[in-house]
Amino acid sequence: MKLRDHRGFSILELIAAAVILGVVCTAAIATVAPIRAKSRDQVSERELASLNAAAHRYFLEQGRHADSVPALLAADANANSIATDQFELRRIEQVYVYSPSSGRFTRK
Repeated sequence: MKLRDHRGFSILELIAAAVILGVVCTAAIATVAPIRAKSRDQVSERELASLNAAAHRYFLEQGRHADSVPALLAADANANSIATDQFELRRIEQVYVYSPSSGRFTRK
């Protein structure tokens, strides 16, 4: 009687490989997630500083604070420091609050 030649992997070997791959992926995601959050916070801090710098430049040039975010960004468009497209304007207004009385941006 001739024994069958085993070529390939058994179902248990495939399941074990899938479990090991899942554990490795979970560990990788757990390592990367805090790094992404920290990076996002740093970008937000820089963006807030950039918006406040634009508001300060507006005040120095105009002698008063801007009445609205679109007016501020339109005046700052010459400096090219902040994008002025509608998508970016909506995003800024969703993430930050602008106070015309003080000319300062804060996070919502």
